[in-house]
Amino acid sequence: MATNLVSLVMQFLTPEMIGRIASALGLDRNNTQTAVGAAVPALLAALSNVVLQPGGAQKLVDAARQQTGTLGNFANMLGTGSQSSLTEKGSQMLSALLGGGNQNALAQAVAKFAGLGQGAAGSLLGMLAPVVMGTIGQQRQEGRSLDANGTTSLLASQKDSIAAALPTGSSRGIFSKPQRSSEP
Repeated sequence: MATNLVSLVMQFLTPEMIGRIASALGLDRNNTQTAVGAAVPALLAALSNVVLQPGGAQKLVDAARQQTGTLGNFANMLGTGSQSSLTEKGSQMLSALLGGGNQNALAQAVAKFAGLGQGAAGSLLGMLAPVVMGTIGQQRQEGRSLDANGTTSLLASQKDSIAAALPTGSSRGIFSKPQRSSEP
């Protein structure tokens, strides 16, 4: 069965986990659920575009390798005061991968879609980035190649499932779909 990264991340982010995220960030649980549902595929779409940039695939691989232990520790970090460090590190990672302008545009899109303030959406993205990157990193542990070419192929194979998971309706245009790579 083919890997579906959106599903893998969302399986990890159970309703209980989303409630803990909402509590840690001081957000409404329903708005947080809506925001997470938009943010996960939007993050994956943005990362899919990163691998198409010169050197982007290797930067993504390096970041994913650093997050391989995140999934096991994530729940423990929520509510212990460590979430601000997690959010800050995730935001820094996103800034390095996406650039500040793209990171802000993504936060604006999630904020607009979910009815959050941009700062809250940015914090949520910072908190979710290590989970998304940890899920990508986990693919290496499951026998998939996590070098630059393998990561590019993995994300390219996810293009349709990521696009399908992006929010629908009138707000859809505010989210970037993954670009097609220049495959023959």
